[in-house]
Amino acid sequence: MRRKILFFMKKQVIIALFALASIGLTSCITGTTVEECKCKKETFDLSTRNSEKGWEFDPIARQYFCHFDVSAISASIYNFGNWNMSREFGKGFPGAYQVQLPMSQFKADTLTEPTVVYYTQYIDYRVGVGYVDIQLTNSDYLYSKENPETMYFRLQANTTVLDLTLAQADWKFDENTNQFYYHFEVPEITSSIYNAGQWSICREYNKGTVDAYQVALPTSCFMTDTLYNNPVVNYTEHIDYRVGIGYVEIQLTNSDHVYLQDLSGKYIKPDDMDFRFQIVH
Repeated sequence: MRRKILFFMKKQVIIALFALASIGLTSCITGTTVEECKCKKETFDLSTRNSEKGWEFDPIARQYFCHFDVSAISASIYNFGNWNMSREFGKGFPGAYQVQLPMSQFKADTLTEPTVVYYTQYIDYRVGVGYVDIQLTNSDYLYSKENPETMYFRLQANTTVLDLTLAQADWKFDENTNQFYYHFEVPEITSSIYNAGQWSICREYNKGTVDAYQVALPTSCFMTDTLYNNPVVNYTEHIDYRVGIGYVEIQLTNSDHVYLQDLSGKYIKPDDMDFRFQIVH
């Protein structure tokens, strides 16, 4: 009975503190590695000249657009990955460079008028499951009678998402550092990723409910608990992680090495926890 009460108190404190923090909500799926959440690095070179129809004019939006079918943008990539799009200038020549979209250029041209007019050309894009649309809009809807020039773009969908579940029974305790930990084998963290990539990891609360939310690690939570045979104590629960080639290690440490104990004085392992690990190539 005492254990249930303490467990409830601990949960209430955590929920109240993080509610005040107003963290943004994002859901995820548990599992050691969920296959449908894994997104490999993809790079696509796109040319408006080589698309199925080239530039088309939308008379309602009064803008040009170019549609590309990109089957590699699956529902998994769309929902769990990320991407960026750049326009490449001078493609294939020395001095070629890229500018990330959306981009604006201030232009001066004769267009359909005998005199020079000044306008802004804005290029952006939209991504959907299976496609990318490039959109070109001139301010004041100033366009020449010819379609826009051939343009080259590079699309990258470059995230690997791994969902990790840490069951209560799997926690281990390191008596040298006085902290709980668990070691995940993550072969996706290659030496290339380790030396040149980026990553982030979040803990998810209330998984599978409409109140689910994520908190980026490292995170600290101020706790109040009644430990076995001890009065009420205040301490900080700190969760962080380390990344090495081929692995991720989650670490949980309580300040002053204060941990819940059972009737025999043995440390009670932390609760089940869900994490989302994201690699950016």
